[in-house]
Amino acid sequence: MADLDGTVAGSGRAARHDRPGSGLAPQDPGQWVADVLDAARRALDKAAVARVEAIAVAALGPAPVLVDASLRPLMPACLLSLDPRLEEQRIRLVDALGLDAAAVPPGHPVPQLLWWQEHAPAWGRASMVLDATGFLVSALTGVPTMDTVTALDYSVPGLACPVSPPEAMEPGEIAGGLAEGPAADLGLPAGTPVAVGSYDSYIDLARIGARVPGDACILLGSTQVVGQVAGVPAALAAGSALRCTPHLGSGQLIGGWTSAAGLTLDWCAGVLGAGLDDIWGAVAGVRPGAGGLLALPYLAGERAPVWDALARGAIVGLTAHTSRLELCRAVLDGVALSTRDLTERLRQVLPPPAEWRVGGGGVRNRVWLRATADAVGRPLEVVDEAGGVAAAAHAFAAAAATPMKPPKTFRVAPDESQTRRYRLLYEPYRGLYGGLAAAMHALAHID
Repeated sequence: MADLDGTVAGSGRAARHDRPGSGLAPQDPGQWVADVLDAARRALDKAAVARVEAIAVAALGPAPVLVDASLRPLMPACLLSLDPRLEEQRIRLVDALGLDAAAVPPGHPVPQLLWWQEHAPAWGRASMVLDATGFLVSALTGVPTMDTVTALDYSVPGLACPVSPPEAMEPGEIAGGLAEGPAADLGLPAGTPVAVGSYDSYIDLARIGARVPGDACILLGSTQVVGQVAGVPAALAAGSALRCTPHLGSGQLIGGWTSAAGLTLDWCAGVLGAGLDDIWGAVAGVRPGAGGLLALPYLAGERAPVWDALARGAIVGLTAHTSRLELCRAVLDGVALSTRDLTERLRQVLPPPAEWRVGGGGVRNRVWLRATADAVGRPLEVVDEAGGVAAAAHAFAAAAATPMKPPKTFRVAPDESQTRRYRLLYEPYRGLYGGLAAAMHALAHID
C-alpha cells in the first residue's frame, strides 16, 4: 500500500518458495489468490486503514490459466512457462507459419494451450483462458479480465487461439468493483475499484518513466527488461532479435526480455556464495573477466536475444587456479553482458540514448547496478522504490485520482576502465551461445 507521495503505508508478503527459481515451477493458481489476499491483509493491518482509493494487480507472465465457467482454475500454471516439453511444439508452430522466432518466443502461451488441448484431461471443461494478472483481478471482482497488452500474447498471425480469452480492456481501465467475498476477507468496502492492470514489467516501466518516444529503460529483477520507446512501426525490430510491442505509454517499446537475471544471481549466491556473509560485497573487489572466465546466464532457458527455451547456463575458462570469487564474478559479468548485448542490438535500430532509466528490485544490489552501468557504458538514472509502489501508482491513475508524485532518482556513471574490460569480453560472450547451443540441446534431453 502506498499513498500519493509514494510512501509505503503498509506491506505484506506471503512467500512460499524455498529456493531460487522454484517460483517458476507449476503452481496452484488458487493458492495465488490465497497468497494475494494474505499479503493484502498484512499490508492493510500495518497501514491501519479501512478504505483504499483503488487496487491494482501486476503479475509475472505470460502465465496462462485455464478456467471453467465459474472462473475456477482447472490445472496448475506457471508464472513464466519455459517448459522444455513445449519447445518442439513452439518451433514447429514457428516453422509451419513462417514466423520469426521472436514472434512466438519461449514461454508464449499459444504453444502451451495447444499442448494442453492435446494432453490435459481438464481441457474439455475449459471456458476461457486468463493470464496471471487477469486471473487475480477476476478473483477479486468476479469479472473475466485481460488487458490489451497481454491479449497480444494470445494472438499468433494465421492461427486462432485454441481457447478464447475474455474481451480485452485497456490496462488503465477499472475492471470492476471488489466482490463481496474478497471485500469481507480484506475488511474493505465492496465495490472498491480494481484496475485491469497488466504484466508487472509494463507497470514498472511506466513508473520509472518509459512513456514517450526517446525514453530508454532497464528493469533489473528476477528477469530483466531492456527497451527503448520509439514512434516507429514494428518492422523496425525485424531481424534484430528484439520485439516491438505496445506498452503503457505512446509509441512502441522495442527491446528484449531475458528469462533469468536476478534469478541467476540468487542461484550464484546460494550455491557458490555459501558461507560468505556478503558475497556481492566480496565480488565488488574482483575485476570483470578475472581469471579469464565468461558465463552465460541462461539458467531458465532464454528469451531475447536467442529465443531458446533449451538454452542453458555455462561457465567457460575454468582452470585449476580458478577461485570461488572469480566464478561469482563471472556469473555477475554474464548477467551484465546480457544487458550490454540487448543495448548493442538496440543501437542497430535506434539512436543510443544519453542515459538509461533503471528500476526494479535489482537496483538494491549496488554491485549489480554498478556492473550494469559499466557494461552498458552509459549513465544510469536510477529509481529505487519499494515493491508495490508502481502498482499503487497505476491504481491511482486508473481511479482518476490525483497522480502519484514522480519517483526520486539518483545517478550512476560508468567507470571507463571497467567499461573497457566489458568491451573486451563482449565479442567472446556474443559467440558463446552459438558455439554451445547444440550441446545444450542434447543435454537438455538427458533425464
